[in-house]
Amino acid sequence: MALPIARSLRSASDRVTRYILSRNERLFIRVYDRKAGLARPTRPETTDACGLDKAARRALEDLHREGFAWWRGLFGDPAFLEAARAEVRDACRLVERRFEGRPDHERTMNDPETGWRLGRPVAHQGRTRITVPNKPGIEKPACVRAVLGNSALTEFVSCYYGVEAWPNYVLMERLQTAPEGDFWHFDKIYDQVKAMVLLTDVGLGNGPVRYKPATHRRPPAIDPLFHHTFRKGLSWAYPPEPVVREIKPEPVYGCGRAGDCLLMDTLGIHSGTRLIEGERLLLVVAFNVRTPKNEFLWRLGVC
Repeated sequence: MALPIARSLRSASDRVTRYILSRNERLFIRVYDRKAGLARPTRPETTDACGLDKAARRALEDLHREGFAWWRGLFGDPAFLEAARAEVRDACRLVERRFEGRPDHERTMNDPETGWRLGRPVAHQGRTRITVPNKPGIEKPACVRAVLGNSALTEFVSCYYGVEAWPNYVLMERLQTAPEGDFWHFDKIYDQVKAMVLLTDVGLGNGPVRYKPATHRRPPAIDPLFHHTFRKGLSWAYPPEPVVREIKPEPVYGCGRAGDCLLMDTLGIHSGTRLIEGERLLLVVAFNVRTPKNEFLWRLGVC
């Protein structure tokens, strides 16, 4: 009897906490920063203790400083790349079949055969996305199993935060020629790293992601958007273009060779650019971590 009562009291306390923080931006930012300060990403001088090799340590230092880093050639095996490209294209053909004849307002669906979350192709951005949850009973192509099973990548993210990380899902993505790119945004207000595995060479004309360096530390101009996102959801996670332009320095672009792995702290401001030529194929692994900030936000229902 005592346990249900304790849970009920905690739930009521969490609702009151959320109510108070939703109505006071300054208090929310103070609490948010205090929770973040309990477990900051690992400082570069402590990385030797993680057992990372030289390339990984350099990437960890870059990620800490800029929120954006390269681990070159991590998935550079030609056989893996060829098979992965074929599997992503097969998954995109599945999306086309599943959405054929369905009403336009249906933007996503759960595929009953695979367990994947399918996104309707976004014509004006040329993007097709398939989300493969890292859960039992979900069909996982060989390329997805390979990135989920890469222990060096998981250890890297664990070292970045100083707590255990785990891969939450993998995106299979195809980008084709389109008139528009993506809007500037941050993914979440909780801690998360994404690892983007390039399956094709990506230059400036192939729709690379762009990232505003060091914005994972949240410039003051973004505080109101973090608070609104806490209050009302991710529709507020899109800073206006004039605000982003005022944030220095200039963006960096995710240009690289097939097999390179781009690591990104998704608190930072970033966007996809439009693809002008060719085809861009990606695998994106999203890592979750139980930092004090995440535990606090998840308890309050932030997702």
